Amino acid sequence: TIPMRLFHSHGAFEERLEDACARASAPGSKLAVVRVRFESETSPGSGAAIVSGALRAGDFLAQYAAGDYEALLIDTEPERARQIGDDAVRRARAEGLAVRMAIATYPADGRSAEALIGHANAMLRGTESDSGRGGGPVLKSEIMHKLYRMAERAAAGHTATGLINVLILGETGAGKEVLAAWIHSHSPRAAGPLVSINCAALTETLLESELFGYERGAFTGATQAKPGLLESAAKGTVFLDEVGDMTTPLQTKLLRAIESRQVTRVGSVSPRPIDVRFVAATNRDLEADIVSNRFRQDLYFRLNGFSLTIPPLRDRPDEIEPLARRFLTDAAAAAKQRAPSLSPEALQILQGYWWPGNIRELRNVIERAMVLCDSGQISPEHLPVEKMRLARPQSASAATTTGTPAADAVADNLSPDERAERRRILDTMADCGGNQTRAAKKLGIARGTLIERLKRYGIKRPQVDDE
Repeated sequence: TIPMRLFHSHGAFEERLEDACARASAPGSKLAVVRVRFESETSPGSGAAIVSGALRAGDFLAQYAAGDYEALLIDTEPERARQIGDDAVRRARAEGLAVRMAIATYPADGRSAEALIGHANAMLRGTESDSGRGGGPVLKSEIMHKLYRMAERAAAGHTATGLINVLILGETGAGKEVLAAWIHSHSPRAAGPLVSINCAALTETLLESELFGYERGAFTGATQAKPGLLESAAKGTVFLDEVGDMTTPLQTKLLRAIESRQVTRVGSVSPRPIDVRFVAATNRDLEADIVSNRFRQDLYFRLNGFSLTIPPLRDRPDEIEPLARRFLTDAAAAAKQRAPSLSPEALQILQGYWWPGNIRELRNVIERAMVLCDSGQISPEHLPVEKMRLARPQSASAATTTGTPAADAVADNLSPDERAERRRILDTMADCGGNQTRAAKKLGIARGTLIERLKRYGIKRPQVDDE
């Protein structure tokens, strides 16, 4: 049996993963999450000892649930992560133990803790994504009914050159992929393919070859010609997720393809016609990126034929309960078990939480509660209550300021630019539920810089943070 000190709680793992994702913004950054789930353990913690034997000195090991372990691998290529995961499986099977293993890598499978954990969960339950198995979106609030009425118009909207392009805006995990799939399925192109690509997950070279295709011999390893996604999606829809993370040179090539309705494969000089409809999504402020020359204005206008903004889950609390029940049903079906009920106390905690990770975070919480639950009802003990006790902020100032005259005096003595920056920090901290790691990433500064400015501007650091 491995000593308890050698592995950590899931809450500590989430915090470490959030920090790792926030620090991994530089090009070429790599990290991975490895999950190993044991069907049974010979003794408590024995599985952790097996997994630990496959890890390196700097890897971070935690317990997701009983018999279910997770490891964070920093500066690790996907191939190396796969080798480590396979080694853990071999060690388990050598002990006669049945296990399942999943790997999620940054940035290919996600750029946030919720996305990476969600991808690993999806692999363990045997699906390709964490976007949901249930029959269509959950629409319980008027704001979402209005959004989908607009989406219905967008799905069938035409321009002189074909169906209008749609740009979906919203926070990470809010449901942009689900909305994109709904638009495709309700459009005249529903019989055609829906081809999705995560623009943030690939290097510029790989993304170019994926989008436009390549000819034989175009580069090392190109042993035969391959059509790109824009060709293979003929008479269908191309969904460009995280389009705001596309490099400027590639934005130029995409703009050319949209305007000409043609693509030129890598290694070719002859253009090929394409017949696709574009739906793009991003959590970035593209208008601000245009001002800072990070995103082309003409491409923005081409993609933004019809824009739809998905509200965060905190602005549609009526949907928390039905979404939670759907995710419980999905998790129970995957485990071939009867779905547990939600206790009133657990539901109250779910409805009172800020959900900075939106629907994806809710799904992760519910799936883990299902694993932890050994009775017929989900109760508060199955939820990460330390994190979820963070109450919904009533306003930006209520969420993060001290509320004392001293803080007001600090604000009064700031320059106009400093007051504007202070307000941006307050608003961003509120949007992120007080989570400093997410707020720093959204502001585009290091977490240490954010902490320094919180002190400078008299902003009280939240009591519950980054857990």
